[in-house]
Amino acid sequence: MVKTASSKIIGCIMASGVLFAGNGYASSNGSEQSLENSSNVQETEVCFTVRNPGDSQDSEVSGTLFHTEHYTSTSTALFLLHGMVAERSVWNGGGAELPGLPSKATLLAREGYGVFAIDRLGHAESPYDGSGFQLTSDGAVERAHQMVQQIRSGDFEVSSGACNDREANTELPGAESVVLIGASYGGILVSSYATRYDDIDGIVQMAVSNQGISLRFDRQLQEFILPQIEQDQDYVNFFATDEAGFSHDCEELMMYPPGTTPTHLERICGQKYYGNLEERTTPSGELASAGDMMEQTTEDIGNVGPMPALLVFADRDAMFTSVEWRGPGGDEPDVVTPEIEMWENSCNCDVSVVFQDDAGHAAWFHESARDVVDDITDWLAGHGL
Repeated sequence: MVKTASSKIIGCIMASGVLFAGNGYASSNGSEQSLENSSNVQETEVCFTVRNPGDSQDSEVSGTLFHTEHYTSTSTALFLLHGMVAERSVWNGGGAELPGLPSKATLLAREGYGVFAIDRLGHAESPYDGSGFQLTSDGAVERAHQMVQQIRSGDFEVSSGACNDREANTELPGAESVVLIGASYGGILVSSYATRYDDIDGIVQMAVSNQGISLRFDRQLQEFILPQIEQDQDYVNFFATDEAGFSHDCEELMMYPPGTTPTHLERICGQKYYGNLEERTTPSGELASAGDMMEQTTEDIGNVGPMPALLVFADRDAMFTSVEWRGPGGDEPDVVTPEIEMWENSCNCDVSVVFQDDAGHAAWFHESARDVVDDITDWLAGHGL
């Protein structure tokens, strides 16, 4: 069942007409309360120790835990995985470089959840000592599994940032329940994780389909991205920039201009984010193995469950186009409907679907991200999480 007119959840479970906010306290005004009290959210820098498959030594993954005093051992932890050419700041409104954008992590934490946002290994403040080709998609799922275990046990470290001045965590609790949330390539990892492991309590797959990509994104891959891998570059860029440092490819593939402001668009596709070619890279091993993982997930989807799964799509996504919007020329393939059908027909899980209004692929950088936070918290609460 596909919802098209707005971004309200399909099949959301309500109790007596009252939304029960996550982890034990009720709220009837959702995001308004979150925005008014967002200053109460604490940000604790955390550090995970992981072993990439095939490596002889451990690596460190830096992250931030967004939480309030309501976060206890009985709370649900939300573990957020960003996509390629990105970092954990996508969950925090882009950080200081993009002021005024909604912070999903803060709004979710305001509802009592412990929200773990990490820089995946090979990105930002989680550097990797080996080759970028060693950081494969399978390895990313395995490392996520190691971190889920640490979130459950509380066996992670706190730090002053970037895994510096680390010390054992003695104050923050482990979590009884963990929900994985992944955006773009992070969504590919989340869905693959659910076919392999049963130590999570739900997943949210955002802005991605395992069934294919748009023709426009395929052209970007063939003409700009894959040649970098063929040249044996350990890390690759996704977008070219003009002389001013702005990427028109980013604007076409990542953004829906009516869903953001001109200032934010200039910053997001310019030097403040995706146009920063030195910082916005992704390990070649991830990209080279992503297609195989998408095919394997489609084959193994019957292994998922029982658990709730929320699929979130952007209604103007130029990378993963849908029947509702077939790209600016109207000739792009619909890769969203077969993804929904796969989940609804083949997984052993409770599937819900949301379309985020007025949003391109980088849905987290659009104004309607606030509405999707409401949808996610409704969905979590409806499933007792």
